[in-house]
Amino acid sequence: MEQDKRGFLWVLNARKLHRFDGRNFVVYPPPTDTSGSKIELIFLDPYHDSLLLLLSPSHLYLFEPKAGQWQSFPVPAPQGRKAVLYGAGPLENGDYGVYLFSENRDTLNVYAFNGQRFDRRLHQNIPGVYWKSPLLLPDGQLLLYQHTIEKHSPDERMQPRVFRTPSPEEGGLMNISPAAHGMLVVLKKTPATDQVFNWDPETGIFTFHPANRFLPRSNLYLSATLPVADGSLWLCGRDRNLAYYDAAQDTLFDFSATLKEILPNVNDIVYPFIDKTGTVWIVTQLGMLKVALPEKAFSQYLSKTLPECNGYCSLRGMAQSPQGEVFAAYYHGIARIDPVHKGVRSFYTSGAYPIPLPSGLYADEHGLWLN
Repeated sequence: MEQDKRGFLWVLNARKLHRFDGRNFVVYPPPTDTSGSKIELIFLDPYHDSLLLLLSPSHLYLFEPKAGQWQSFPVPAPQGRKAVLYGAGPLENGDYGVYLFSENRDTLNVYAFNGQRFDRRLHQNIPGVYWKSPLLLPDGQLLLYQHTIEKHSPDERMQPRVFRTPSPEEGGLMNISPAAHGMLVVLKKTPATDQVFNWDPETGIFTFHPANRFLPRSNLYLSATLPVADGSLWLCGRDRNLAYYDAAQDTLFDFSATLKEILPNVNDIVYPFIDKTGTVWIVTQLGMLKVALPEKAFSQYLSKTLPECNGYCSLRGMAQSPQGEVFAAYYHGIARIDPVHKGVRSFYTSGAYPIPLPSGLYADEHGLWLN
């Protein structure tokens, strides 16, 4: 998903390019190939200021959104072998590095595309890539990850370096995403839970991401992340799993239960996207979602001293009724809180009986139950 200079959103869905104007989708088909068959698009990224770069298995395309014009560049098959385009990444000099797998995916080449042609090969005939995922860094270094991370230099005289996450659990690396200041966010899936790390590719040092503390308590099944500049993090995955770690509030918002109410059918969350206005869009297998984050994670109640205990209150339990009323139990009584005005509406005491009041409350349509 990308946004052009006019504000339109461009989305790849079902291997087709769609333009979204805020209300409707319009499909923009690429030109047919020489056999007359339809092109299936597999990759989308911005190219400089005004173009979109797209890939099919056999061609690279530059698309000019305003005029709707396509340019086509065939794949540079190495040594006469059939090869398949897979993805691409921007380089520091403005070129793009394009991943080219052999047909049986046993070998990987990376070519540089300069806007006119594929002018040089950055990485040549890397073997044994099979199920590994590639990520090209802006300086031309290539990461290949599955259970470990291999870092390949464009200088063929240098041997690849191998990095492992510090956690002892066995697992696969699901996703690596660029973050601020040259850092990367690494998502690891273990049999017990998902784990998120910050990783410095220069030093090779891993540190646990703050969001990691919340993941063992969640039921998320994650497959991708989108780091935000302030240290916050979007996390998404299979079957309507979506969460947001707010760095400023050190809080994880889990939207999965809400999405399963809104979306009745199984729907994988593919990727989050933040447009130029700061609006968050979520790309799913069946469409797009627009997300509005809450301004703050917590609501504050009882900001004033309770006169019944002169402010020295020991909170014993809380409950909320189906009507939205909030109750809090203390040694001195039970406070009935107005959720709109955030203050105590009434206070119930035990009267003349000097006994501690309940340590647990439960509210339902019949009333308030005390434990």
